[in-house]
Amino acid sequence: MWTLRRVRLISGLVLFSYVTLHLGNLSLGLAGIEAMSAMGDAVGRVISAPPVLALLYGSLAAHVALAFHSLYRRRRLVMPLTEAAQLVMGLAIPVLLALHVVAIRGFGELYDVNYNYRLLQAYFWTDGRTTALQQLVGLGAAWLHGCLGVYFWLRLKPWFDSWRGVLAAGAVALPVAGLAGFVSSGREVLLRIATDPDWFGQALAPLSGLSQAQLAGINTVSMQVAIGYGVAVLAVLAARAIRLRVERRAGQFLVRYTGGRSIRANKGASILDVSRDHGVPHAAVCGGRGRCSTCRVQVVAADGALSPPDAEEQAVLARVKAGPGVRLACQLRPQADVNVTLLVTPSAGPGLARRAADLRAGEERVISILFADLRGFTSLTEEKLPYDVVFLLNRYAREMGAAIEAAGGRVDKFMGDGVMALFGVDSTPEVGARAAIEAAEEMQARMARINGDMQADLPAPLRLGIGIHAGRVIVGEIGHGRSSGLTAVGDVVNTASRLEAATKQYGARLIVSQDVIDLAGIAADGAELHQIDVRGRAQPVQILVFPRKDDTG
Repeated sequence: MWTLRRVRLISGLVLFSYVTLHLGNLSLGLAGIEAMSAMGDAVGRVISAPPVLALLYGSLAAHVALAFHSLYRRRRLVMPLTEAAQLVMGLAIPVLLALHVVAIRGFGELYDVNYNYRLLQAYFWTDGRTTALQQLVGLGAAWLHGCLGVYFWLRLKPWFDSWRGVLAAGAVALPVAGLAGFVSSGREVLLRIATDPDWFGQALAPLSGLSQAQLAGINTVSMQVAIGYGVAVLAVLAARAIRLRVERRAGQFLVRYTGGRSIRANKGASILDVSRDHGVPHAAVCGGRGRCSTCRVQVVAADGALSPPDAEEQAVLARVKAGPGVRLACQLRPQADVNVTLLVTPSAGPGLARRAADLRAGEERVISILFADLRGFTSLTEEKLPYDVVFLLNRYAREMGAAIEAAGGRVDKFMGDGVMALFGVDSTPEVGARAAIEAAEEMQARMARINGDMQADLPAPLRLGIGIHAGRVIVGEIGHGRSSGLTAVGDVVNTASRLEAATKQYGARLIVSQDVIDLAGIAADGAELHQIDVRGRAQPVQILVFPRKDDTG
């Protein structure tokens, strides 16, 4: 479906590819002006093909038109620094590169001038240094604008964090290589001019057929294009001001936030606009573009019919498995009073917009819960200095956390010398059960290493008791502000905690419920089968008790 968002993305990627080709071509200047020119000629023949040229100019026209539309629809010009940088650079690019477009694609086509890198570098490094600086600034602005656009697009992808470093390195390396190639080939051009006066004339030969009036016309037309574009930007801003004035006269609606404020706003504003205009903390990772779902709200009540979500909003809501009455605040523009509940913590980052976004809002899952606790640590704290206690706890937390994460689990929380972890949140229940058992074994191994490393400082080896249970729980983000995080609630959590406590009763290093063993599909070699009653459960729990191997783990 060709939505405005898709057209903006595709046209932006086409233009970004064009800029990437330019920078790649400039970087060949490190190999010499002839290599740069040869590649430039080859690329030029491809770009000059009518279908490619139509795609390029069509993308440019569409991208500029959509930028104007976005500027016209924007209610506030106050925005995060990255968004402001992208907007300012995007608006400045046509002005900075107007001369390039007019000279190469306008006069070049009109008068059949074969612009090549010999000609351009000979001009840039002699009489056109100011022009060269303007072109480099324009190319840099286009590259940064494109990189920010790609970043805003890709940061919502599940794999982005794994490739962030590679992408950042490429974003820096290519323009640096391009600038180095420009300077290196420029120095070569100056050397050739100094040693071979005829070379300069040969390089500028494609311009020999143009009169002085025609050459001057390039600057005149490019200036007129830049001025016309500036007038168009001002016209869009004026139209935006008129639109906001008309909306103020169209009436208002009331937004009531559950447990919070009630705010009147002009019709035409989205719920996210209302939140931002009045300082209500409201998540919006994608900046209100309708991509990330983090601004979603639950419509509790409305005094009038709400416009239905369009195809783009429906696709995002389907991706996060949104329930009835859930809408994207950036897309919902009520015409009557409405009551809403914010569903995502205002501090949400890009991670919430990726694969686990639906989990943060709440979902039932079959996962494995692990609880672990140090034995005898409370009495140890009475004998140690506070610094020593904190040092030991940090070492313990670091080692246990590394063991859990290496197995594919998530540390839910540390509670003094205790830890709770979730397994299977990002995988299947079977994989999660096996991962929990693997993590338990690795935690015991790391505990043994801690005991060995700190033997001289410990009156006796520290022992670790671990309990694991699996079943259906509710997974979601719970808490407030910076203390909120993904966690699990339900009877399974309580049972897992009881199994960890039972390791004291059985003198065991690990107790695992039969449910975990069944999910994992492994043999519980060396374990003793027992049955225990758990407070709050009607049925007893079948457990496998793994005795301690020695006094260190």
